[in-house]
Amino acid sequence: MLVTRCLVLCAVLAFETLAAGQHLTAPTNVRSNTLSKITADCNVQPRSWAPPARVVGDAKTATLNTTDVQQNSNIAVTASCVTSDGKLHALSTMVHVIYSPPPAAACTATPTTVFAGEPVDVTATGTSFDAENKVIYHWISNGGSLNGKNDQTARIDTTGLAPGSYTASATITDPQMTKNGTVTCSASFNVAEKPRNPRQ
Repeated sequence: MLVTRCLVLCAVLAFETLAAGQHLTAPTNVRSNTLSKITADCNVQPRSWAPPARVVGDAKTATLNTTDVQQNSNIAVTASCVTSDGKLHALSTMVHVIYSPPPAAACTATPTTVFAGEPVDVTATGTSFDAENKVIYHWISNGGSLNGKNDQTARIDTTGLAPGSYTASATITDPQMTKNGTVTCSASFNVAEKPRNPRQ
């Protein structure tokens, strides 16, 4: 009898939850030291999120912080929602923290040798960043004028540069990473001295 009543009650509760259309939307796998968005599809605003040390939010969208979470571990995320009829439902999901190597960057300059006045294109390529996150680029150079300093590829105007070697450096940042989210790289280029007596 108790088993039958439990089965009926569980079925009713499951039906109410499904009828309300409530669920949590979260990534199945996340990297450690990152910020990820979690959404609770509640009829009204969630009353609370858990675990409070990892999930921050007071609305239907919260942020999961996996700073220093051990890789290959799981985090149970819960949102307590109150439906329009005043009933409290606990919506839960499991998020798996996966292993990922730290990001790195490599810079190239094309061409590597020019005469003053000729352009040089410098490109920064990041690896091991989360493909779903938009990274931020920033270039600096100790010679020439930079165009597109916040793009993956920037162009250096070498007009007026004296012959010699110069360096352009890029910083790539993933704002969704809480640790190790910024990497740098550099590329060198040379400004050659023009021939004083060019061949006729």
